Amino acid sequence: MSVVGRNAIFPTVVGVCRRKDLIDPIKEAFAKCDDWQGMKSTTNYALQNETKLQKDLVQEIKEYLSHVLHLNQNIKITTSWWTKVNDKNYWDLHYHNHPNSWFSAVFYFEDNCEIDFAREESSISVIPEFCTELTSTVFNMELNAGDLLIFPSGVLHKAKFAGTNRHSLAINFMPVGLVGEGHSECVYG
Repeated sequence: MSVVGRNAIFPTVVGVCRRKDLIDPIKEAFAKCDDWQGMKSTTNYALQNETKLQKDLVQEIKEYLSHVLHLNQNIKITTSWWTKVNDKNYWDLHYHNHPNSWFSAVFYFEDNCEIDFAREESSISVIPEFCTELTSTVFNMELNAGDLLIFPSGVLHKAKFAGTNRHSLAINFMPVGLVGEGHSECVYG
């Protein structure tokens, strides 16, 4: 074999931060939600009256973006909602993304939660002999109470029912201030 190297170009980075200190305040906020449509709260502003939680989550995401991805950008929460997946509604789980935001996050306040990420498959599907991070089209993550999962909003993902109830807080973020350069500069508010 004459292969002299390989590069994983443009990898998708998915981060996990651990914030056990937020479990109880988030559970308290979750308990206030009494309006559901299937597995999702009807509100897209679950944190609207939770100023301290908003501040803590924004700060954590900003630190992650700065220290891991070297993106020093102010951000704000644009939408947030509660999810509860159980044995009665898991059939409604499907791959999706969040096209109207920059980064998304999920805070888990129970153990044994799972999420699958997927990438678009080629129009011609040749199945590898075994899957690696280079060849797999689906990646599963197991998360526990206090885990804050952060990922680019355009990444396909879906919650996974693992046999127990799965409750979480989903959040979308947008940049605030000047982004881009030259003719592509834009100020987000």
